Amino acid sequence: MKIKNEISSATFLSIMMFISVYAFKSGEAMFFGYPSYYIYLDTNEVVNTLLKLSFVIITVIALSLFIRIPTNFFICLISMAITLKLIRIGVLSHRQPLDLMTAINIGTSYILFISLLYLIPRAVKKENDNYFFNAKPCMLAVLTFVGFSFFLGLNYHSFFPGGIWQTDDEKVVVGRYQDKFILRQCNNGKALFYINEINNSKFESFKIDTRNVLLLRCQPELDEMNKTDFMISW
Repeated sequence: MKIKNEISSATFLSIMMFISVYAFKSGEAMFFGYPSYYIYLDTNEVVNTLLKLSFVIITVIALSLFIRIPTNFFICLISMAITLKLIRIGVLSHRQPLDLMTAINIGTSYILFISLLYLIPRAVKKENDNYFFNAKPCMLAVLTFVGFSFFLGLNYHSFFPGGIWQTDDEKVVVGRYQDKFILRQCNNGKALFYINEINNSKFESFKIDTRNVLLLRCQPELDEMNKTDFMISW
């Protein structure tokens, strides 16, 4: 398969995978609250992140091969998803104040998922027994998938809470930078980040349950350390 400007589909897909991995790691960085410029991608990190994304990628592609959503039905689905999003924002805002990121996050993954199912089959077209990427739907699908990867990274530890580890001195492992680890420690409500080698250190599972947690933030009071910014994600 060739794109019209003769860039091979393999090259295009490789670039897409790299961008989606970076978007996922950016969402994960926002969850932990560390600067995105500490994101470091090497082969191992890309492969590990793609493994996290693999189930979603395979599901989206498989559904796209068998489901072609008509435009009118797509408009109805998106309208329903947006309506439900607004209703949830209204209901939850009566229980607790909602910040901008929380409001944006609610229901957005559903909207992006539906959009991918609509756009991906239209991103490829057949001409004279050859397949080509259709420019406009393809670009929209790329942007949608990047956004979907970001929100998947943001919500990943909400759905898989057992994947966070901390050292024996309660520094949380939030990422990797080159051959070192990015560690986070709470001190009087402030998050302190370290880039250290971890040699002969003991690890244990993170003590806070991160299910339904949108942003993992430090709390100023010691008796509130088990609290975080809660919000159901999808």
